[in-house]
Amino acid sequence: MRKTCNDLRLELGFKDTERMFTAAITHSSMVREPEQRPLQSNENLTHIGRRFLQTVLAIRLTLLRQSNAVISIRSSNWLNSQIGAVGRKLKVLDCLVIQPTTEAGIRNSELATARLEGETLCALVGALIIENGYQAGEEFFRTHFQEGLMNAHWAETAPMKDPKTLLQEVLAKQKLIPEYELISADGPVHRQAFAVRLICNGQVLGEGLGTTKKSAEKAAATEALATLKRFGDGRS
Repeated sequence: MRKTCNDLRLELGFKDTERMFTAAITHSSMVREPEQRPLQSNENLTHIGRRFLQTVLAIRLTLLRQSNAVISIRSSNWLNSQIGAVGRKLKVLDCLVIQPTTEAGIRNSELATARLEGETLCALVGALIIENGYQAGEEFFRTHFQEGLMNAHWAETAPMKDPKTLLQEVLAKQKLIPEYELISADGPVHRQAFAVRLICNGQVLGEGLGTTKKSAEKAAATEALATLKRFGDGRS
């Protein structure tokens, strides 16, 4: 049974106006001019929502005294998988406004569909905190993520491999090779921000940001591992 947009809007707690909710469910394919897409679609809101959830998770783990490099990687994997799962549970794609041809191409791939569910969920979180403040976002996290967070096991008895190495091993079993594509490198030379996309077999498995190209590639590999794990192709 499809969920109506009004049901989703009320369930998530949008109260004051439909403007932010509408922006959150508008896919970039609906905006004709590329330079206007971040402003007139949910692209910027997706980044805001994802960063917010990452920040809340980091604070929660710090309060639980669960904070080190290994746990940082494991928690990132966990959050990426949970974002997609929550988006699927809330049926966010039932309300997404997207070009039919674009949707048809995405729906043919489980990985692409899961990614779109996660991106739409993050956009809705971004819109929610802009409209109703950080407290509304924290309440959303408590409702949809806190229980899973408390039940997760963050300890790792053996040192964890570099995510790029681990991904290489996972894909090698399927005779696949990951490709890292540099999307952008913005900012002054001494303080650049790199964005990298990871592609395998023609599909985008993950994207990552970092202060160096190498760290952005690691972040993309971490997201790719979470994507593969969600579909049973990654190692626990």
